[in-house]
Amino acid sequence: MSGADLYVLAVYIESQRSGTPVRSGVVAEQLDRSPPSITEMLQRLDEQGLVVYKPYEGATPTTSGHDRAAELHESYVTLWWFFRSVLEPEYTRIGGDRAGRGDRPERGRPTHDRAAG
Repeated sequence: MSGADLYVLAVYIESQRSGTPVRSGVVAEQLDRSPPSITEMLQRLDEQGLVVYKPYEGATPTTSGHDRAAELHESYVTLWWFFRSVLEPEYTRIGGDRAGRGDRPERGRPTHDRAAG
């Protein structure tokens, strides 16, 4: 995924959540970038025809930007579900505990030989 794709995807996702236009500060928070760098990229995406950017209002995906982001989002979700279904059983078996809590086997933490001390 290119850098531009990441920004288009962020605008797309936020526009799906809360409507458009998406303010640059919201995208900056999502991507952990500075607001000026977001503004610069949104202006470039506007020039490329992927968003319509209006200062002080925000960005709205164009039809081509929406289509590109929807394609990226669909690919991401498909891969996420695939890897989750493939890796989750292994992750649990080897003892991954995402929350980092507990040492009980049912929480997915590795057990150790208590007799060995």
